[in-house]
Amino acid sequence: MKKSIVGFTLIEILITLTILSILAAVALPDFSDMVRRNQVQTHLKSFTELMKYARSEAISSHRIITICPLSASDKCDGSGSWSDELTVFFNDNNNDTLEVPANDTIRVLAGVGSNTLTVQDAGYTNQDMITFDKRASVGATMTVRVCESRKDLRMARAVIIEASGMAVHSRVNSVTGVYTDVNGADLTCP
Repeated sequence: MKKSIVGFTLIEILITLTILSILAAVALPDFSDMVRRNQVQTHLKSFTELMKYARSEAISSHRIITICPLSASDKCDGSGSWSDELTVFFNDNNNDTLEVPANDTIRVLAGVGSNTLTVQDAGYTNQDMITFDKRASVGATMTVRVCESRKDLRMARAVIIEASGMAVHSRVNSVTGVYTDVNGADLTCP
């Protein structure tokens, strides 16, 4: 009796490879978008956790706590970028300066890489710092926005900081699919 050889023909293998290539080409852009969206969400989550920690520290220590991108002279003077390293420190004399780095620095958060992080109040004025008073209030409502490097508004995410210091995630505009700022307007990416 003659044995038959079981296997795939060259044509079957080529057709299978072609179908797999087409599926990979369709799925790759979606995967890339997912990675970019996850990076933005991770950066916003890290900032939110840092902010919640600073607020908690203000309550427990009864001290003024500031978060900001420090300048070269250890000041919150607007010359630093929110996308760079952020420092949380005790600001007891309320002069927005890190006086004794070894004693007053509470925590440091690495920058957001090629993404952009901004903090604006309800009047769309850029903020140099977020300061929690001894009751953990920040005094003004603000939007903390993270935009990915390509400035795709569908990827932008935000957290709203209430005047009480509480952080809440922004809502999605059901018409445009873009997250909104403190005023309910769609986020923009600078």
